[in-house]
Amino acid sequence: MPLKTKATKANIDKYIFLFSKHATKQSYTDTNGIVRNVDYAWNIDPQTINEQCTLELVQKVFSNYAEETATATVSFISASSISVNITNPTTNGFYTTPPTVTLSGGSGTGAVATAVLTSGRVSSVTISGTLSGYTSGSLPTVSISAPTTLGITPYMIRVNNLHSASIVHSDDGGTGVSVKKGCIIDMSYPYQDITEAIKMVLEQQTINKIAISIDNTFSDLRGLPNTTDFVLCFKLAEYEPKYLLYGSMENVNVNQQQ
Repeated sequence: MPLKTKATKANIDKYIFLFSKHATKQSYTDTNGIVRNVDYAWNIDPQTINEQCTLELVQKVFSNYAEETATATVSFISASSISVNITNPTTNGFYTTPPTVTLSGGSGTGAVATAVLTSGRVSSVTISGTLSGYTSGSLPTVSISAPTTLGITPYMIRVNNLHSASIVHSDDGGTGVSVKKGCIIDMSYPYQDITEAIKMVLEQQTINKIAISIDNTFSDLRGLPNTTDFVLCFKLAEYEPKYLLYGSMENVNVNQQQ
């Protein structure tokens, strides 16, 4: 009777670091005149997958990315009239609800300030109430509360293209162009740590290019300001180690001598 033996297959992980500075980019200019990058692509050293694997985004580090608090100054019009002027209308945000505007110190009473939002940014402040006693030499100072969330919605990082010479698992009819196009591998704010990895399953192939999109919906691309730099770390991992049976497996008998 042939003996049956067991062996474990090694679990091999490869880590791929993608630097935004090294990527080719596709950009657009938003309604506030900010240039944003939505697509990034990297040519990488060929990575050969010998077994079924998963591609997983395990870490990301963003720099020069910050949600900005709106700032403003107060202007004197008359003893019963003042105005508040936003000093960073095209860069503040993003706000999901109007922030609190507080007037403090100085002369005068009765002014109630209310922020007005346009596309997630404080574009102006309206003044209401019964105002009196304001003087040009002693105006109140204004403060506006910070954004409560890092962005209008969580950012999605999704794979646009995994390029290889021979595609096994693809959505393009086997033309050898892309794998799992549009697959989301992360959903969170740039500052937020990844709490649950989203793995993309890959079959045997050799990958030499990775292209991703950073957006907040599939139809309304947002991207990141072109001043933002980031590093993404992907893990290319074989499936969990598994036992391999020798001796009688899939109707193949292996005779072993004692």
